[in-house]
Amino acid sequence: MTVDWIEVSRVAHQVEADHGRNGYLFAKQLATEAKEDARLDEGDFWEAVAAALRPRGVMPNS
Repeated sequence: MTVDWIEVSRVAHQVEADHGRNGYLFAKQLATEAKEDARLDEGDFWEAVAAALRPRGVMPNS
């Protein structure tokens, strides 16, 4: 899948505005839910958003 990085940046900004510093956890939860429902492209998108928001020093699996 090709991720639209501009859209990832826009959504990441909005998620951070809505959920603060823990926005990456919200995005990671959405990625997990999408992948469980076999919406793989959507899951990849939300994983990219989570990666964009994840603070330095936080492991990807947390």
